[in-house]
Amino acid sequence: MFRRVPLRSTFAETSKLKISGNGSLILFAHMTVYEFVEKQRPELKQSLRTQTMKIKSSPELTKHTISAGLLLSLQNAQDVCAYFQLPRAVLEQLINSPKYRSFSIAKKRGGKRLIQAPELGLMKVQRILNHGLQSLYACNPNPSVFGFVINDEQANPASPIVQNAAPHVGKAYVLNIDLKDFFPSIRAHRVKELFMSQQFRFNEQTATVLTLLTTYQGRLPQGAPTSPIITNFICAKMDAEMRKIANDKGWTYTRYADDLTFSADLFFDAEAVAEIRSMIVSNHFVINEKKIRQKGKGRRKEVTGIVVNTKPNVKRSYIRQVRAMLHDLEKNGRTIASANHFKNSPVVRENDHSVFINRLRGYISFIGQVRGKEDPIFLRFQEKMKALT
Repeated sequence: MFRRVPLRSTFAETSKLKISGNGSLILFAHMTVYEFVEKQRPELKQSLRTQTMKIKSSPELTKHTISAGLLLSLQNAQDVCAYFQLPRAVLEQLINSPKYRSFSIAKKRGGKRLIQAPELGLMKVQRILNHGLQSLYACNPNPSVFGFVINDEQANPASPIVQNAAPHVGKAYVLNIDLKDFFPSIRAHRVKELFMSQQFRFNEQTATVLTLLTTYQGRLPQGAPTSPIITNFICAKMDAEMRKIANDKGWTYTRYADDLTFSADLFFDAEAVAEIRSMIVSNHFVINEKKIRQKGKGRRKEVTGIVVNTKPNVKRSYIRQVRAMLHDLEKNGRTIASANHFKNSPVVRENDHSVFINRLRGYISFIGQVRGKEDPIFLRFQEKMKALT
């Protein structure tokens, strides 16, 4: 774990910035985000100070490039404070005394998952940083990664988990692999190395500060807004390697957070699985042996909870559950239906009714996302829901 020290001792004071022109930004054709930062660093720094920016539109200049450029322009304490719009003393406090709330939630298949959620002040800082990180990843995304990335809803309105499952539809064999203790397995030194790598190019002091703002007890906390996108950057090398081997062998590869999926028309033999294992281990991850499975012909194949045998679909049990909830609501009304669903005592909490209705609407909406908005089951459920509410 890195030693937490005051910013004043880790950063030198910056010299006064010289403002050139009117502060407008021009991005030339085919310029990478890194070239953009180098050419426009003075303007970007001025934008950090004033929180305003005049931008000349360009087909190559997107909001993601600008947001990523602002993040990559950070070089010292003054820049970091300006980026988060915080006084130096407040930022020092967040670094030296980070506050998290720890609690456990039940896993679907038993056991507990530790959640470490930052307190409000640190949460706000992490959300600002998350926006910049997401924007940078969007400048050069891996087409095999679907979890915790910016989604162009106009180009693809499907939910990320449906997008992740779609490439595997109709394949004869599907191999699912889960990474064990995904977030906490990533230690602070890997995060610092990431921020100093060619993906970010921060100096050591800036990298240290950002690492201390995004890790807790020397690890990535599950519950921090920045943790998911940081894992995508950490996994970039592995994703590239997996994508290459998949292309070479005629497989399909996707990843959604800690869920790795491979599909093919041929069986994944022991040699193929061993090769995948070796690549995972070489990237410093551990496989959850309880969650590695291969499904073949005649079996129900799932990817991130989506059935992919012939088309993207939900489980039959999911359809039955929604149908039963609608029937209960129609027959018994909100109070009893809510109590039945949550298995409450006869004294139902006042807000249980709205939670039940919102959850049912969400279930129905998910069916439409997976099966399509013209699907007869979705349309029937949606019509009945409107009639009952």
